[in-house]
Amino acid sequence: MRVAVGSKNPVKARAVNRAFSLYFPVVEVISIEVDSGVSNQPYNEEIKVGAENRARNALNATDAEFGNGLEGGIVEIYGTAYIAGYCAIMNQYHECHGSWGSLWECPALVVKELEAKNENGKELGDIIDELTKRKNTKQTEGAIGIFSKGVILRELAFRYTVIGALIPFLNERFYRTS
Repeated sequence: MRVAVGSKNPVKARAVNRAFSLYFPVVEVISIEVDSGVSNQPYNEEIKVGAENRARNALNATDAEFGNGLEGGIVEIYGTAYIAGYCAIMNQYHECHGSWGSLWECPALVVKELEAKNENGKELGDIIDELTKRKNTKQTEGAIGIFSKGVILRELAFRYTVIGALIPFLNERFYRTS
């Protein structure tokens, strides 16, 4: 099973590999940098759109059987900002399914920093790095790892999101519309 991931981020590639390996005996992950078509720091529906674009672009750029797009960002629900992740998976027939990962409240300090620096193209990972004095946290534990004190790492959070997006492909008889 060849699976393309629309990112060179090793955390995303490992999450896809480990999720697909639960269901398919042999998995080859192709990690490829593609355009998400959304801003560097996606908000709200941009997160889903960016993930779908990454899945489509990864699929189209390779000979993989599935394309995966993983996108993280900020979602506002009922006036509160949450950190969110979304996975879109597209098969060779361009059928696309997705899954939201867990949402957790984004600290007001982080929201304030994002709003102040968003014009400069700063992403959540950049802000987390600055606030924690760490480097490249989005390719290691991620914000979720830092805020959960190491209990939930970014790869694990994304792995469950990938599994959620795989569910319709694993249960086609329930999801088929025709």
